[in-house]
Amino acid sequence: MSAVAQPTPLHGPRNGGVAARRAVIRWAGRMFRREWRQQLLVLALLTVAVTAAISSIAIVHHIGPPDNSEFGEANTLLEFDGSDEGKLEAGIAAARKHFGTIDVVARRSVTVPGSVDTIDYRAQDPNGPYGGVLLALRQGRYPARADEVAITDGVAESLR
Repeated sequence: MSAVAQPTPLHGPRNGGVAARRAVIRWAGRMFRREWRQQLLVLALLTVAVTAAISSIAIVHHIGPPDNSEFGEANTLLEFDGSDEGKLEAGIAAARKHFGTIDVVARRSVTVPGSVDTIDYRAQDPNGPYGGVLLALRQGRYPARADEVAITDGVAESLR
């Protein structure tokens, strides 16, 4: 068995110096010359994958609900507070004066008794100029008097 009392210090640069860099560059060049087809294939597949991902995200982002899904064929929605009838009538008159043809829809949320669910209660003209496309009569008739309502199947099931 042999032992060295003092390890001998290594002289020269600790990172290998120019010779090591040259050897790594030559090795990389040989690997590239040998495997350039596979590297080109990987690059092409990555390009296709990234292009497909970006395209699908852009397509999904730009597919939205139809323009008339929110408030019919109108292009402006005005909301008025109905607690003061004088202010409400003044607001509707100002909207008629500014926009011309308008379609007034009264709306409020009503809680279902004994539940945390709410129902959207609306008073709307089914033949209105803008909101008529939002309504569909499945059976029966539209309400004709103030004491009549039309309900959806979901509301009928919720209220039993």
